[in-house]
Amino acid sequence: MRNTRLIRHSLRTAMGLSLTACLSLFSLNASAAGEESPADLLGFQRTGNTLEFTVISTGCTTEDHFRLDVTTTENNATASDEKQPAVILTLVRTKADRCKRMPGPRVISLDIPDKYTGKTAIHISNAFVALRPRG
Repeated sequence: MRNTRLIRHSLRTAMGLSLTACLSLFSLNASAAGEESPADLLGFQRTGNTLEFTVISTGCTTEDHFRLDVTTTENNATASDEKQPAVILTLVRTKADRCKRMPGPRVISLDIPDKYTGKTAIHISNAFVALRPRG
């Protein structure tokens, strides 16, 4: 009888510790997922003043979940060197896609900010990734 109580107590303690560890891990992952970060891209296309980014979605991704960060690099241009500053764009995911569908491509269309529409060379700083096959 005493051994049975001891075993039950040990099992309850172990289960409680396991549950606490799982909840702690879940809260860490949930807070990390809520942070803004550069989006991983499957592809990119520019059509006039519209940029089309292909991102990974699990069903709930919309244009509202992103913002476009723009930076420029100033070259030491002289009168004989007419290089324009480089425009560097970063697509930042501001809201996580919490749906549970199989990951797939989703095209996000954003307009180039008016200040940079005349630039011919635009650089994308996001990482490009491959979507894993479903098989």
